[in-house]
Amino acid sequence: MEFSLSAKTSQYAAKLQAFMDSEVFPSEAIYEKQRKELTAAGKPHGLPPVVEELKKKARALGLWNLFLPHNHNPEHGLSVTEYATLAEITGWSPELAPEAINCAAPDTGNMELLDMFGSEEQKKAWLEPLLDGTIRSAFAMTEPDVASSDARNIRTSISSDGNDFIINGTKWWTTGAMDERCKILIVMGKTNPEADDHHQQSMVLVPMNTPGVKVERNLTVFGYVDQHGHAQISFTNVRVPKTNLLGAQGEGFALAQARLGPGRIHHCMRAIGMAERALSLMIKRTVAREAFGKELVKQGVIQEWIAQARIDIEQARLLVLKAAWMIDTVGAKGARKEIAAIKVAVPAMAERIIDHAIQSYGGAGVCQDTPLASLYAGLQPFITHKDAPQVMQFRSGASNLTYLLQYPGQELVLRRPPVGTKAVSAHDMKREFLIQSRLKPSYDLVPKMFALCEDHSIMGSDFYVMERVVGDIFRRDIEKDITAADVAIMADSLINGLVQLHGVDASILSELNKGSGYVARQVEGWSKRYRNALTDDVPNGEKVMAWLDANKPEDVDSCVIHGDWRIDNVVFDLEKARIVGVLDWELATVGDPLMDLGSSLAYWVDRDDEPAFASLRRQPSHLEGMPTRNEFVQRYLELSGRTCADFTFYELFGLFRLAVIIQQIWARYKVGQTTNPAFSGFGDAVNTLINRAEGKLR
Repeated sequence: MEFSLSAKTSQYAAKLQAFMDSEVFPSEAIYEKQRKELTAAGKPHGLPPVVEELKKKARALGLWNLFLPHNHNPEHGLSVTEYATLAEITGWSPELAPEAINCAAPDTGNMELLDMFGSEEQKKAWLEPLLDGTIRSAFAMTEPDVASSDARNIRTSISSDGNDFIINGTKWWTTGAMDERCKILIVMGKTNPEADDHHQQSMVLVPMNTPGVKVERNLTVFGYVDQHGHAQISFTNVRVPKTNLLGAQGEGFALAQARLGPGRIHHCMRAIGMAERALSLMIKRTVAREAFGKELVKQGVIQEWIAQARIDIEQARLLVLKAAWMIDTVGAKGARKEIAAIKVAVPAMAERIIDHAIQSYGGAGVCQDTPLASLYAGLQPFITHKDAPQVMQFRSGASNLTYLLQYPGQELVLRRPPVGTKAVSAHDMKREFLIQSRLKPSYDLVPKMFALCEDHSIMGSDFYVMERVVGDIFRRDIEKDITAADVAIMADSLINGLVQLHGVDASILSELNKGSGYVARQVEGWSKRYRNALTDDVPNGEKVMAWLDANKPEDVDSCVIHGDWRIDNVVFDLEKARIVGVLDWELATVGDPLMDLGSSLAYWVDRDDEPAFASLRRQPSHLEGMPTRNEFVQRYLELSGRTCADFTFYELFGLFRLAVIIQQIWARYKVGQTTNPAFSGFGDAVNTLINRAEGKLR
């Protein structure tokens, strides 16, 4: 790795530093004064004249578009590593310096996207005026209702209509969109909802004045009104020509990664510049002040702060330069780990140094007399440590939503109903929380519950937080190598776990026990649900419902049942040959154990099942070494000590119950109450299940 400055970079750095000293720093007070005047005139996002004056001076000095890569400008272009040094210098005055040299976010990333992926027409219309500094732009990716740190979660739809795209959705934290000069948005949304996760998204150029684009509000950071703003924007039937597609359709995720890699270098080096300025101010303050007959700079705590700040800055700079060097040599994809590391480490470092500088100033540190409070606030959107966890949505499941909360040294799981859910009884978070809390002492495979929140002002619904159970969850296709012995462990522990659950004292959930007649209530209840959710493209199911009603047996027992016992709801530790956790307790209750077993086996696809039913497989029950459904039943009966001469009723009930669950989702999908593209084939699944059940009738 080579981080020494080239002659060209050294010249730019010296020239830029001189420009900062002679022009930028003296203009900061003028900038603040003009901003106040504009705000008083009702233009909080208006352009202070001093900005244009600085841009003219910078351009005359050749300090213009310095971020552009070498392949765009062979004579003056810089590598990511070379530009990093210049980005750090601009971080000393983050509101003024980047824009003065036309290297401000989000324009830099947007210009890079247009340069790499834009058509000639797009470059002429938008890249040229951006490079000229006559307009600004914004990047609309983040959304209020999903964890947008995972770009696959994005819900904004970009649908096709002849030669146009129609855009519907909401974006927020769209930095720069409040600026009166912002003329173009790069909007990321879903054009291919049926594609795999990484090819559903596309990017489309949307002029700000397009009908249907509405800036709903500005979002402030700690009350600070940024000149360029952070907008929440709604898109309602926004129509743009397909020629506005940036790059290829379905390549939005790849474009985002290409954009965000170098952009992270820019942000982090500017943050290092912010830390350097804070350290400089701290030294200046503590050298000039005395307390209790001693210069502040000679106090042990101040000396420790200064020494540690210098160590931290040097370490952070080397880490960022390594990431930049890797982007230059192996590309952003090859530098993913380093990019992720600087995203966490550098803002945390800068915040700590700025905080110490503020403390060294006392009350002056939090007022407008120094740039420290503004530096601190401006850094906060980039902080990913402290009490705010990294959030990632688990992508499995068709009902409730679960999220991984990653804290330093700890991982938790948050569970909530689907967004927009009105029927609390169908997604009862309090019920789930209480069931698991009571079961935990008797059935240790239940995750530990931490907290239930019933305050809807927090998230719009009840939710609860529990421990994350670490282990293997095996879904339809197993991505790791497993042996025949592993398969045997999975099968045995799955059956044993169900038997153990059915052996738990049901009195701990006594309020869920409605007495005898469980089987009859289930047949009646699920039949009613199916009829209520029936659509004209699935069988009416009357033959199956009539047969179940006519052949229902008496309850065999009353015990704690899971209601959704499947391989992919169980966490395995194959090395220890056991289950370490059981998840998804939303259907748990007190009822008949054979009904629970029948419901479980509705998901169990044997290796020789017909193709239509096999296509519904969601778990690896087809693997060599897995028991068949009949073998599963016999093993369960042996371990539990129960008897069952004929399992047909329970098998048919399980198939019908699964059909009802899927049909309820399908009915909501058909009328637009849910738009998850994963549900688009649920109507076919209902047909398959009802037809299979009818085929087994006697």
